[in-house]
Amino acid sequence: LVSGTETSTLAVGNQPTIVVISPTGAHAAVGNSADGTLSILDLASGLELHRVGGLSYAMLLSINFESGAMSPHSPPFAFAGPGRVVHADRYSNRVAIVDVFTGAVTTVATPAAPEGIAVSASGSTAVALCSTGQAVAVIDVASATLTKTIVVGDNFGGAIAIDPLATKAVVGVLNAVKVVNLVTNAVGPALPGTAEEIYTTADGLYACCIGFNSQLISYASGALVRTLNGLTQV
Repeated sequence: LVSGTETSTLAVGNQPTIVVISPTGAHAAVGNSADGTLSILDLASGLELHRVGGLSYAMLLSINFESGAMSPHSPPFAFAGPGRVVHADRYSNRVAIVDVFTGAVTTVATPAAPEGIAVSASGSTAVALCSTGQAVAVIDVASATLTKTIVVGDNFGGAIAIDPLATKAVVGVLNAVKVVNLVTNAVGPALPGTAEEIYTTADGLYACCIGFNSQLISYASGALVRTLNGLTQV
């Protein structure tokens, strides 16, 4: 990135759609949507270490009526620390945990159609947004166990983010977002707007929801802080 030069080119699976870099910057995970594989890359050597098969990827379509633009995209998977990739395997109704160093896969059954995934800052907890199951699934990553399921209702799409300690989640539902307390299981009211993607801000205090009528949500209060339409859109 400093010199702006290409360091290597390598083949991965069919139709690479998602790329996520590990927290240490040592590895990249590439989701190949057409053949249902995941490539683990070593960035220093430019080599593909593992290609894991048997996975599925959700494909969503975003439409911006103001500009007339349409954009297909897949909800990204996430690194849980430097050594694991956590993937919402939508069409198998499970979350797959991939070991970066060995390529081994452990799966956890979830409510129907997990689409989005978010991981705590420590990498110990993963939360999956299960669209058809209308719930979030909370997973202990180290033991690969489902610790709880919280019914949210009216889930739609794969947008989800959690605060660094995994005490609150903000999830996208139909024409709104909701704040879910992952400790008490309380689900907040629908906050107006549409979230195609949700990201936690660098300070860990807010969820930035990107889409039509984007929102900035406070994790602490569960309230809409500001509407960001025209500032952040898909």
